Amino acid sequence: MINQRGFTLIEILLTLVVVGVLALIAIPSYQHYVIQQNTRSVQSEMQLGVLDLEKHYMKHHSYIGADSQIKINNAEYSETYKFKLLNLSKTTFTFEAVGTKKAIKCFKMTINEIGQHRAFSADGKDVTRACWK
Repeated sequence: MINQRGFTLIEILLTLVVVGVLALIAIPSYQHYVIQQNTRSVQSEMQLGVLDLEKHYMKHHSYIGADSQIKINNAEYSETYKFKLLNLSKTTFTFEAVGTKKAIKCFKMTINEIGQHRAFSADGKDVTRACWK
């Protein structure tokens, strides 16, 4: 009798099932990690934008006109967030990042002139504590 080498159909199917289960566990975890890291990067960009606003205020004693001074890499975040500068006046501003996908936990994040951070989910629920750690 010739000694045959190889895998049986059952061994191959069992391997495919194990790989499929591992993929079902790993892919959502990885997606969550990517979204979380992207949110942190957006928050860093927002903090840098606030620094630009404060620099303008120190020079001109007003936030008016500071919108042209903010250096944000919008192209990098255009897939997930859009940045806006709201309530721009002599003494106040609100810097906002709004998500482009409803599934993002920290859908809308804001910082104002006194450093107050806020975050809301797509349905309007306050998620500040979970988003701004």
